[in-house]
Amino acid sequence: MITWMQRHRKYLVVTLWISTFAFVGAGFVGWGQYQYGKKSDAIATVGELKITGAELQQSYSNLYNQYNQIFQGNFDQEKAKTFGLEKQALNQIIDQTLILNLANEYNLQVSDKEVFDVITAQKVFFSDGVFDKDIYKKTLSDNKIATSTYEDDMKRSLTIQKTMKLFQPEALPLELEALNIAMNIEDNIKYKILTDKSIKLNIKNDKVKEYWEIHKNEFMSEPAFKLSFITQLNIKATPTKDEITKYYNENKHDFKDSQGVILSQDEATKDILEAISQKVTRKEALKKYIAFKKSKLDKDIVVESMIINTSSQSMPFEVLEEIKQLTTSSPYLKPRKINGNYIVIKLDKKISSQVKTFDEAQKDVLAIYITEQKSIKLNELAESSYKKFDGTLSEFVSSSSNIQFNGLNEQESNEFLKSIFNSDNKNGFIKLATGKIVLFDIVEQKISTKELAQTEDVLKLKASMVDNGVLKVLKNRYKIEVFLEGQ
Repeated sequence: MITWMQRHRKYLVVTLWISTFAFVGAGFVGWGQYQYGKKSDAIATVGELKITGAELQQSYSNLYNQYNQIFQGNFDQEKAKTFGLEKQALNQIIDQTLILNLANEYNLQVSDKEVFDVITAQKVFFSDGVFDKDIYKKTLSDNKIATSTYEDDMKRSLTIQKTMKLFQPEALPLELEALNIAMNIEDNIKYKILTDKSIKLNIKNDKVKEYWEIHKNEFMSEPAFKLSFITQLNIKATPTKDEITKYYNENKHDFKDSQGVILSQDEATKDILEAISQKVTRKEALKKYIAFKKSKLDKDIVVESMIINTSSQSMPFEVLEEIKQLTTSSPYLKPRKINGNYIVIKLDKKISSQVKTFDEAQKDVLAIYITEQKSIKLNELAESSYKKFDGTLSEFVSSSSNIQFNGLNEQESNEFLKSIFNSDNKNGFIKLATGKIVLFDIVEQKISTKELAQTEDVLKLKASMVDNGVLKVLKNRYKIEVFLEGQ
């Protein structure tokens, strides 16, 4: 039996992720937690540079889409909260801005040609194997990204990459040998799983109400908006042949088959008629928008009303964000297409968030109180039993083992294994993200030679350590101020 080595860790390579609008076409995703005024308003400053709300929302959207790819489309806002995506997005853009401060200090620049070379190599903008300027502009337009914004963001990302290349490490033979040892440490683990199912609580209503009294400011109604709106139904246009031909010639890049090949006019006729109808419908909606603003709507036009809150699913996200920016002095929103029709919206009143009464909040308060109390009791049980317990003995496992422990799913098993190899303790307990607690004791340890580290493994590990080291220095070098509540 090899004596316990106090320091053994799973070497996870963490590299600085650079935002370059990698998810063009994936859609914009935001959490809508914060409201901003102008897009230029700073939500944080790092050194001499500002971070805007729009930049933070873009960082969140990029991260969300990255996770969604990893989860094969099964990522949602609930998982985003679990992963702390809001905090990740903020930390990510702060790290990037720290590096941009360093680049500015040493006058490191990226030329327009460097930006051009990268953009013209992106296959999403190709037609017949080459870069197509029209496709470039249309793709960005469809994703509501200005070309200047895209190019500025690309220049920003290339500047970050160029700056970090100055710190590119080398791999030494001794480091390769050390990593081989670290990668091949294997543990024989005794473990026992504790869950809150074994915890019995005696819930008293006065205790729940007492909890609410202390935390009632955490149980707020959502801000809401009282709206008036008119609907413009679709108009079926009847254009002449010449009008159809003219529209096709001006917009042919909009009409492609599944392979991206431009359709002939005959093949695209149905889509052309639909596009012209939409154009006519929007024009009519704009007329009603002007009449609505001037209080000159025809008497037969129905004005409806509704109340929506800030997380309403009845409005597309981007429209809801626009509604949040409306004011009583500028209450009208131009026609927006919602559920196939054009809608003109007027803000009548903003309804502020209010503290919920105990009766209104009781269901949510009770659920949180029970979860919290069970967590406290489970933690107390783990503290009192981890030094001596009867458990299940695993096979020998390394930090890279692909193993599922009995009683844990694949994700929980990976989290448990990672925590074991990041711990300096021979025994203890690990609280998993799902709320389960796993008691553990390292019974035996050995070094195998199953997996040999490569030079690139050393370089990735050192790059991660260098990145973290550089960022640590920069955080002491440049002042960081965040203006968001709770951050």
